[in-house]
Amino acid sequence: MTIEKGPECDYVTLVQHEGTDGVKQGKNKCKLCEHVFHGGATRIRLHFLQVFGCGVAKCTAAEDKLEPVKKVMLQLEQDSRKKEQQEAQDQKGNGFSISISISSSSEE
Repeated sequence: MTIEKGPECDYVTLVQHEGTDGVKQGKNKCKLCEHVFHGGATRIRLHFLQVFGCGVAKCTAAEDKLEPVKKVMLQLEQDSRKKEQQEAQDQKGNGFSISISISSSSEE
């Protein structure tokens, strides 16, 4: 199975290194501020959007370089949320319910 790379990957470089167990591991290196971090698309977006309190370091690049990237990342985040909401709505619409009625009459 091939993993499709999103637009977030245009702003980072994949850096591989050998972990403590000898297995190659991947990290992302920001092309703007050179910060190296683990994670996928969401963590990349959080890095560029400079979100505090999510365990991801904020991008320290100059604002003029960062502003266009922030716009792209914000749009990606909004699109992702819309997609999640749409999938949740679709699951609700495709659901079914079962109603069971049990009546007991004990006449002796």
